[in-house]
Amino acid sequence: MDPQEVVESLGRGRVVLDLAGFLTHAAEEVVHTQNPATVTLTLKVTPVEGNDAAVIVTEEIKVTGPKRK
Repeated sequence: MDPQEVVESLGRGRVVLDLAGFLTHAAEEVVHTQNPATVTLTLKVTPVEGNDAAVIVTEEIKVTGPKRK
């Protein structure tokens, strides 16, 4: 599997959709408040116990800001 396929398959395809939604919402809030926001996608890669050639990839999306005045 290539890296793009891995990202697209995370969360049964939901991660890409969720990320797009969070990014859209953050952009709208930045325009509204004129303050920066951060959208972070963290991918954790861990080994599969008992299989030296396999890994598990888990994801976390975090949104910070923007701060309102």
